[in-house]
Amino acid sequence: MKSGKVLEFISGLYHEPFGPSLTRVIITAAFLLFAGVTLFLVIKGMSWEHYDTFALVAGGGSICGQVGNKFVNNKWPQTQERGFVK
Repeated sequence: MKSGKVLEFISGLYHEPFGPSLTRVIITAAFLLFAGVTLFLVIKGMSWEHYDTFALVAGGGSICGQVGNKFVNNKWPQTQERGFVK
């Protein structure tokens, strides 16, 4: 696969039909934060007293955010002319 196609695919993950999706960017950032902190703790052999709360908010929030994003997109679809349809 060419690098241009890969970048186009990744860019497409963050766009709705008529523009970029802020919720998808926030969800991805939360998941990457969760993965990064988890890897850091594992590699360093450290423990964190409140890791379970962090994992619930960052990891679980990513999943719930994606479900919420899908709900909003189905309930209020976008159009190019008006942004959102009521």
